[in-house]
Amino acid sequence: PEALTILDTEDCHFLRLARAEYIKERPLEFDASACGEQALFTQYSMRELASIWRCDLSLIISKYEYELLKSTFSVPEGLLFYLPLILEPEKADQNTATICGNKSWSDRANFLWVGNRKHDPNDDSLKYLLTYLWPFIHRQLPEAALHIVGPNGTAMQKQLMDKSPSVVDLGWVDKLPELLSKYRVNLAPLRFGAGLKGKVLQSIGLGLPTVTSNIGAEGLFLEDKPLIGAAQSADEFIAKAEQLYTDKAHWTQIQKQGIECVNAHFSATTYFTELQKCLQAIKDDLSLHRQRYFMGQILQHQSLNASKYMGRWLTLKNQVISPE
Repeated sequence: PEALTILDTEDCHFLRLARAEYIKERPLEFDASACGEQALFTQYSMRELASIWRCDLSLIISKYEYELLKSTFSVPEGLLFYLPLILEPEKADQNTATICGNKSWSDRANFLWVGNRKHDPNDDSLKYLLTYLWPFIHRQLPEAALHIVGPNGTAMQKQLMDKSPSVVDLGWVDKLPELLSKYRVNLAPLRFGAGLKGKVLQSIGLGLPTVTSNIGAEGLFLEDKPLIGAAQSADEFIAKAEQLYTDKAHWTQIQKQGIECVNAHFSATTYFTELQKCLQAIKDDLSLHRQRYFMGQILQHQSLNASKYMGRWLTLKNQVISPE
């Protein structure tokens, strides 16, 4: 009972599910940015928030979700710790041509989409890209190809890829960072999801400019670098992809800003030191910490009692069904 309970949330699942439902009801919408807070009050958020309250500390990887839990659901800061995905990309320097394997704009070609294709947000992203975005991008840039990287492809995805000779399915790739250096632009039109998007973060951190949506860019502090902001519509996404592919100066600036953003916000720096301090402080006065957030103890008590009485009920039920 004196052991600290720490919840690694990864992302707010209830947020992802609410956004998925939003897109399901609006299949042509560019992304779920307009999904209102009303849609978040569900059985999924109840369950997830109860878990957060029952734990001594929850790790939150997205600053957006950290603020959402605080402001919308009134979760105390003392129960949350912001710990984003940590990358150690190559440091940006004045000569951006040296970044990411000495591959400059002119040394790269083609577009990339990357992700586990079985994951619902990625499945939707790929199908939306192939149906509504890539045909228009390729019409403007007929010399460019789109390479699809990632495992667990589906029959529907293959059907869509087979429609265009400019789309190449590479499947699973062992050395992704090395592969990223070959491409000029990464396309990530994520319409729903939650948490930090690893494929977007890794790409910009390794010097591959990425076009994404508000959902894909969430939690990346792009307000610090307005030039690399997310597309707000399908038309803007297409225009951003074309500009990055054809404008060397713009591409170089975006690449540099992306690496600077990752270095500033997603390198190890003090995160782990601060986490250790936070855990030690809770451990040193665990009783006081749990009294301060007594709602967690109430939920824990009720959850254990529910299990206890359910167990008793099942025992009695089995005795009635199979008396000795």
